[in-house]
Amino acid sequence: MITDLNSTLTNHTTPLLLVNDSPALVANLWDVTDKDIDQFSELVFSKIGLNPTTLPLGTCSLLPTISEAVASSRDVCNLKYLNGAAPVVYGIPVRFTALQLV
Repeated sequence: MITDLNSTLTNHTTPLLLVNDSPALVANLWDVTDKDIDQFSELVFSKIGLNPTTLPLGTCSLLPTISEAVASSRDVCNLKYLNGAAPVVYGIPVRFTALQLV
């Protein structure tokens, strides 16, 4: 019974998240090492504006989409063709805008 439930949740988690008002989802196709995915995530977060310390103050900037940030951050991984290729984006291109007041 538990294995049936786990396989059902695993097979349907991504479509359920996308249907329930999530425009995009970033996920790994396979297991990756902690250090590589942490470096990758930090770089993606800074590129899309979720790390406000990396944005210049007093500017309104057009940030890259999540898909662009994921694609351009793959090289930060030590094993860029293994761990860097694991993250994928499901959904539509999403872009955040950053406005920081002085």
